[in-house]
Amino acid sequence: MAPRREVTHLFEDDDARPADVLIPNWTGGQDLCVDVTIISPMVGGMRNNELAATRAEERKALLYDHRCRDRGLLFLPFVLETTGAFGAKTNGFVERLGVALADAERTDVPSTIARIRQTISVAAQRSMAEGFLFRH
Repeated sequence: MAPRREVTHLFEDDDARPADVLIPNWTGGQDLCVDVTIISPMVGGMRNNELAATRAEERKALLYDHRCRDRGLLFLPFVLETTGAFGAKTNGFVERLGVALADAERTDVPSTIARIRQTISVAAQRSMAEGFLFRH
């Protein structure tokens, strides 16, 4: 499995990019398009982290899920919040990834999932900091 970043031209009819990361042969021979979104729960007056993440997942799914399915692709809205919360679908993906990685590394599942969450959180914070520092 060799994931590819920023995959373009998945849809012939436009320049939409539902795959910030494309994971080949994720399940059943189907590739998985992972669309990464970082959202602030404070935007739009939302103060409930779960609600903000859920709404962001729903919006992304409405945009891309059926279009990916029509092309034989799976779609995952991967939602992180500026507060550190993960969307429900993102949580499920991280847990599934953690189980597979723990099996491959012969480590325990909870610590592997925790390590994945920490790595993702640090990468998201770094990305947000770079966005603020290099904003013009």
